[in-house]
Amino acid sequence: MIIGKIEIDLEQLHYGLIPEVTEIVQHYLSKKYEIETIRKLIEVITNEEFILYINEAFMYFDIYTNCEFNPVTAAQLQEFIAHKVIEPNVPNARYYANFYYENGKCIDPKKGIDAVRSYEPCLIEFSHTTMMTYYVFDWYLEEYSFEIED
Repeated sequence: MIIGKIEIDLEQLHYGLIPEVTEIVQHYLSKKYEIETIRKLIEVITNEEFILYINEAFMYFDIYTNCEFNPVTAAQLQEFIAHKVIEPNVPNARYYANFYYENGKCIDPKKGIDAVRSYEPCLIEFSHTTMMTYYVFDWYLEEYSFEIED
């Protein structure tokens, strides 16, 4: 089940960013979409902006520690669409996840099986050049259905 859907506009950040953070955001906004830029941007925005939208008890750093974000494959994207996790018609969207998604199951990429993990499963949609949408999942071994919380 999705426990959260949080949208962040990179051009409308609320947090007072230090120069190093601003640099990675500007690097991304200049259409530098290398995987290392994406991974660093995810870490920076999670630490600096995402925290403004979450419950204090949520361990936000578990989104990016002990795992790595990779592009979502076409097959995985179809799985997300089929299970109504994401909207199918978001133009020019790019997706990155810290888990694999097959046959309606969240798979730990390091172990290759659905297993208890040491991070929060998260899908991030990059759309409209400046928008990041976090989909944070609650992952139970016996439950593979998803619903977006309103």
